[in-house]
Amino acid sequence: MKQFKLGIFSWFGYIMPFEERIKIIKEAGFDAVSIWWEDEFQDAQNSIILKKENMPEIISKYGLVLENIHAPFTNTNDFWIGDLATRKALVKQYIGWIEDCSKFNIPIMVMHVSEFFKIEKPNVLGIECFLEIVKAAENLGVKIAIENTDYNIFVDYILSNISSPNLGFCFDTSHNVISEGEKINLLQKHGHRLFATHISDNDGIKDRHWIPYNGNIDWNTLKRDFPIETYKGVLGMELHTREDEKELTPKEFVEKAYFNMNKLRKFLEDRN
Repeated sequence: MKQFKLGIFSWFGYIMPFEERIKIIKEAGFDAVSIWWEDEFQDAQNSIILKKENMPEIISKYGLVLENIHAPFTNTNDFWIGDLATRKALVKQYIGWIEDCSKFNIPIMVMHVSEFFKIEKPNVLGIECFLEIVKAAENLGVKIAIENTDYNIFVDYILSNISSPNLGFCFDTSHNVISEGEKINLLQKHGHRLFATHISDNDGIKDRHWIPYNGNIDWNTLKRDFPIETYKGVLGMELHTREDEKELTPKEFVEKAYFNMNKLRKFLEDRN
């Protein structure tokens, strides 16, 4: 039976040095980690900074797979509504992060394509931007995973208009249940282009990012739609503490996350 590797985002709600979090993740049993691609403050006083360029080496030191980076997502709506100069500057910025992926042998860049429910419909201006980004990804051998955030129609529109082995999507379970507008089942329609996952639970009201089985997401629906036969990536989580978990130590929280994610993995893999 196929068994997926398990991964978790390096930030999970606790202010502590990056390397300490990576060590906890490894000791809990995870196989992979994904990271936010910006320099990171290491203490509550914001006085110690870890450069993002040093993160891949730390992850390798602990024998974890660096699954992907998450690109910063400020102003992603400008892909669709920005003027020409703004769009060109934004595209250049993302191509720079793709170049970083190539430099540090990071296979996937996850990115948002719309934000904060401020625009409801995609258009050709965005497609022109993403054609340039995808071309750079193809040239450098990096995969782009566009993430569902507010309206699923944006991911659907891009995938429907750009065909490339280097363009796929990252499926966020929490975002999916609070998305608005036209309901599109991304896993059913584009499951063969799934590159990564952000698995978490929530209450169906806000973007909580709780540990699986801590909310009310229907995992039977995920199991029904998940492309179990074609997906080659990691079952990755993007998490934050729930209010009643604030007293857990980082180690206890990550161990709980691993236990529940392993339970969900077994559920998804069991096709009987």
